[in-house]
Amino acid sequence: MADAATSQNARGDTRLKFIESTSALMMEMNSIDVTLLQIAARSGLNSALIKYHFGNKDGLLTAVALHASERNMDALNQLVEAKISPRKKMEIHLTGLMQLYWHHPYINVLCQYILRHSEEKYKEAIDKKIMQPFIQLQNTIIRQGIEAGEFRNVDPEMTFYIMRGACDSLIDASQQMSNASRIRGMSQAARLEYTHEVVNMLLHGISSHPLV
Repeated sequence: MADAATSQNARGDTRLKFIESTSALMMEMNSIDVTLLQIAARSGLNSALIKYHFGNKDGLLTAVALHASERNMDALNQLVEAKISPRKKMEIHLTGLMQLYWHHPYINVLCQYILRHSEEKYKEAIDKKIMQPFIQLQNTIIRQGIEAGEFRNVDPEMTFYIMRGACDSLIDASQQMSNASRIRGMSQAARLEYTHEVVNMLLHGISSHPLV
């Protein structure tokens, strides 16, 4: 049994090393178009192990997306049930969403690639484990806010796309600018200020009684 546990831990370590190496490469290259050879070189592991652990490259990319979103999804689940106002929930949620994009700027492009081009099982994993739970949980907070009189009667689906677009906007802009390295080097203070401004604008937009 000890040997089996050791083997299982080794498999977990190998999977995580591939996931973290792929994530780091995508951030450095500002692209999800990384090769198996690049991933293998970065991880120090044989590229043949990717097929063993993930099935193929898209299986690895799906694992990267799920790993990047896992902590945010767990926090969102807890937030929905928290005994605080819907407005405060939305503020915490949006701040967490911005942080997800800061730490994993490839997340939206990666999910869209998988949903459009990958095998059905990978599309289903992204849809069922990221997209649908995220939309449903965010919609729950919006409904709570409407019922509490804190939010106006907004369309939850439209609100989802607006919020996602706001979070994605700086990442898109940085890819189009010739001085993208300066954006990547943005200080923590500047990132916090940007997050604060975006969150305030979005909350103001859905509030039933906007602060002036």
